[in-house]
Amino acid sequence: MTTTGIILIRRDGAGAGPALTIAKDNPYLAQALTPAQLAQVPAAGLSVGYSGQGFGPNVRQINDELIRVQTGVQGNFGGSWKWDASYLFGQNTSHVSIFNDFNNTNFRNALDAVRVNGQIVCRSGAAGCVPINILGTPNVSSSAASYILGTATGSGKTVLHDVAANLQGEPFSTWAGPVSVGGGVEYRRESVRLVSDPLSQSGAWLTTAGLALPTVSQNIVEGYAETIVPLARDTWFARKIDFNGAARFTNYSTSGSVVTWKAGLTWEVVDGLLFRTTRSRDIRAPNLIELYTPQTPSLPLPTDPRPGVARPTNAAGFFTGGNPNLKPEKSITQTIGATYQPSFFNKVHFSVDYYNIRISDAITSTSTQGVVNNCFIGGVYSGNSFCSLISFADNNNVSGQMTGVQGVTANVAEFKTTGLDLQASYRQPLAEVGLPGVVNLNLLATHVLTFKSSTDVSTLFPNGIDRAGQTGAAFGGPAGLPKWLLNLTLDYEVGALGFNGNVRYVSPSYQNNGLFGPDQAGYNPALATSITDNHIHAAAYLDIGLRYKLPTSKNIVVYFNIDNLFDRDPPLPATGSAYYDLLGRTFKGGIRFAL
Repeated sequence: MTTTGIILIRRDGAGAGPALTIAKDNPYLAQALTPAQLAQVPAAGLSVGYSGQGFGPNVRQINDELIRVQTGVQGNFGGSWKWDASYLFGQNTSHVSIFNDFNNTNFRNALDAVRVNGQIVCRSGAAGCVPINILGTPNVSSSAASYILGTATGSGKTVLHDVAANLQGEPFSTWAGPVSVGGGVEYRRESVRLVSDPLSQSGAWLTTAGLALPTVSQNIVEGYAETIVPLARDTWFARKIDFNGAARFTNYSTSGSVVTWKAGLTWEVVDGLLFRTTRSRDIRAPNLIELYTPQTPSLPLPTDPRPGVARPTNAAGFFTGGNPNLKPEKSITQTIGATYQPSFFNKVHFSVDYYNIRISDAITSTSTQGVVNNCFIGGVYSGNSFCSLISFADNNNVSGQMTGVQGVTANVAEFKTTGLDLQASYRQPLAEVGLPGVVNLNLLATHVLTFKSSTDVSTLFPNGIDRAGQTGAAFGGPAGLPKWLLNLTLDYEVGALGFNGNVRYVSPSYQNNGLFGPDQAGYNPALATSITDNHIHAAAYLDIGLRYKLPTSKNIVVYFNIDNLFDRDPPLPATGSAYYDLLGRTFKGGIRFAL
């Protein structure tokens, strides 16, 4: 499979990196300014932010090749006992090329022009360097473009071997019915290898194709047991009550052993009305990229937000990359919910579930400057888990110079969130009203009540910041979640032809819940926590699709979809958020088939 996309870039400045400097004796600067204006340029030169769009966007092309082979056997021991065993081999190879990419060093060489013997040349005298002028619309020669632009390339290969065996049966019954039990074992071996061009490995492209990683692997061994125990059947207080439970032991060759479990209860009061609750302990083990990405020096060195404290000067202790000492993330999840399908109108189904999730030892990864910003929240040392990644001279976090920052993947965060998941569905065969076809209507909604992170606890916000209702991506701070996300789908199918429409809705939100706009309590223009406008408007998108089952086979479907039919722009200033459509109207078509 091949996909091609456009990357809109910023070359330097504009909040995305150090500003570009144009020397005062640059002849292109003299051409762009009047003598009076040129006289006001500092001796060190003119610092400018530059988007780089005059040279066109990067174009990323990805080619994916997937191989999957699976086989298995199954049988029974008589009665209710069944068994199965399987083997899976999977291999994914991905090749990426990023065209029209800036070579950072060559770009700066070409930008630093000087006049020598009446000719404008590159000050560096680097071989092949052709000077460029970015003041105004760039008009560069093909030789200049070839010098500053190129193609970053990389590839990755992941391989999976998976062997599993399972057993299930009903060994005995209680007063309420047969007890179901199951168990199994599984062995997996995962490996990954990454290759990239030398300039990507050194960070010399503006948009790199990633770092190189020699083949690394891990072995996973698992064993599990689960059961469903009926507790009541057809009594005066319940149509049915069941207990369900499971436990799993997993050993990772890279990050150790963990135990996870789940316990739940379902209570069907009458036909169509069911209450349910589940409590579980879950984990997410670090992947091979998080563990083994090579650690590399981090430049430029981070800025220290403490007034009067010198910026670090020795780069030896400042690096980014993976962390082979990572441990699995852990979470406790509690859900309580109900489903209802009225007997007098069984075409309708409703469900609502409350969730409470707490994640500890969450794995995060950020730059060395990001570590510093998350430790010194609002410029004040918070003492949170990010601060453990910073070392100070004489262990003095008040006035000691930073001597090292680990911008690596680390178990340093904790997240807590609560909310509601809601669903309503309706199915209507139109033959019942004398019309052809079937209509399906489905509504999915998530309402986030709270979302907090340990990284937000500081002297300024001792109780942290509730990021529920935040969808902005600018001005720093952890990502948030919208208060409401809704998806409403209408599907109509008649014979081999089907049509569907889908409405996606994101509720109004804030840019950053750690900042305050003029209409919010806490707004003070003299404080760094205040901004001119903290609001982000609601957004809604309409997607439509058409499909047709070929009459020659029920397994072949031709489809065509249009996403964001009305080409709605994302609300400003939320253009960097994952919750909004950033591409505009898009068209998709293809063929789906099953073998």
